[in-house]
Order: sequence, then C-alpha cells, then structure tokens
Amino acid sequence: MYIREIKLPQHKDPEQFNCLWEVTTNCSYRCRYCAAVKEEKFQEVDSIIEAINYIATKKKMHLTLFGGEAVMHPDFFQILDELKVSSLQVHTNLSKSKSFWDKVARTPNIEIIISYHPCHVDRDEFTEKVLALIKTGIIIKLIVMLDLNYREECLDLFNFFEKLESKHPNLKLSISKIFEQTLDSKDIEWYLEQQVGREDIIVFHGVDSITKKYTQESYLVNNNLNNFRLFKCDAGMRTLVISSEGKFFACSDYRSHNISFTNSKDTGWKEKLEFISEKGVLCRIDKCLCGCNIPKKRII
Repeated sequence: MYIREIKLPQHKDPEQFNCLWEVTTNCSYRCRYCAAVKEEKFQEVDSIIEAINYIATKKKMHLTLFGGEAVMHPDFFQILDELKVSSLQVHTNLSKSKSFWDKVARTPNIEIIISYHPCHVDRDEFTEKVLALIKTGIIIKLIVMLDLNYREECLDLFNFFEKLESKHPNLKLSISKIFEQTLDSKDIEWYLEQQVGREDIIVFHGVDSITKKYTQESYLVNNNLNNFRLFKCDAGMRTLVISSEGKFFACSDYRSHNISFTNSKDTGWKEKLEFISEKGVLCRIDKCLCGCNIPKKRII
C-alpha cells in the first residue's frame, strides 16, 4: 500500500491556521530524553510579534508558544499582552510559581499544555498547581511522561487525574512514552489502551482513490507510510513554525532540517509569507513526523 492523499481530519476547522513559536530553547529542566533544549541568549520578540499579528489579520490563527520553556523568556507577559490571535496555547513544565500561573490564566482564549517530568518536580506541589489551574475553567492538557525510573509515581499521578476527567471537562489527560525506554509486555498493553481515543484520527487514501481508510498517525509512522517527499503539501498555507531567532519554517520537519524561507528581520518577509501561504510547499522530507495532520497529495 502507498498513500495518495492525506485529508484534513473531519473535526478540524478548515479555516484554522496553526502557528508554533519556539519562544526560547532555554529550559528550567535538563531532561535526558529531550533534544529541544539548548542554552541561548534570549532573543528580542518585537519583530516576531509584528509578523504573527500581521498573519493573524489574514488567517484564523491558533498559536502555540513552545520551547525549551517558553515562560522563561523575560518578555513573556509582553508576548501575551501584545499578541492578537484567535486562540493561544502555552506548553510548559509548570516550574513557575502558582501566582505566575494565576496571571497567565487570565489571558483570553488560552489553553495550557503541561508536561509532568517526575525526575525534576515535587509531585504534591505540581498537583496543587494543576488543580488550581483546572479551577480557573481554562482548558488544561496534562501529559504524563512515563519515565520507568519513576514508574509508580507516574502511574499514580495519571490515575489520580484520570478520576478527575469526568468531573472537569476542561481537563484533557494523556500519557507519553519516553523513546529511549522499553516497556515490558504488561506496560505496553496498558500504554496502548490509554492511547485509544486520545489521538487524532486522520483519513488517508490507499492505492485507489475510492477506498478510504481510517487510521491513527502513529500507524503511518510505525509502518513507514509517512514518506511524503514530492507531495504537494498545505504546510505554509495552514501551518507555520517560528524559531526563537525569528526564522520562518513551513512545518516542524522543515524546522528540524533548518529549511527556512524567511525571517522576521528580512525586509521582504511579508511578500515571502504571502507567497507560501498561497502556494504551500513541495515536500522535501523523506520521513515526515509532523505532516500527517496536514493535507497533502501525491502529484507524481
């Protein structure tokens, strides 16, 4: 089987433009399993905010603030105050104080995605912060990193918040395996059970264009079906990734391969953004790890 086309998931808003801003690669933690963190000088944000707000005048933008640890940036509250986007997500390890998060939670249309790293945190303090944020009513997505060195602690925390999901519809819980670790058969069975209903379902076409097959993104990756080189892709039309230095990428795979098309200090950035937002890209990636939720079509 080979894939002819990836379509937009039916539950996705066809008008939504997803932008990810890697605010800083600095982080308060040094997790052994994270490759995204590196020390850097904090970058100025004015030109990037200007670019994002310009795009948001033309697109229904959903913006994700990522890192590193995005909230470490000294201008983080300037970022929150000056952005003019439809909706906003912040990824965090929740290492900042409870009063800090009380202030963040007052930002309109904000969601907070929290990752739990047991090797770095006090579980009781972490739990208290999460519960306080749940009470604000904003959407909280909690990802428990299943570190086998802290297996029981991870499972206890997951089970605690799983009991709260039905009572708090603004809480969304998931668990993520650390790639360098191997689960035993019992843990694998339990882990896979937790993924059911917690991962986006996407649609793709098989060999013929009539039969539609439904699958999860992980199925494509695990079965080496995610080779979209020379596919016409909507990356750039529906997605944008911005590095801390202000470089613009069509998608996160282009970011990992450092294939940028402009930056926020380039005098011609508006024209280049306009072009890619109308044309999309011809994929140059052999093994796409981010694009399974971005519409694309085989053209050869």
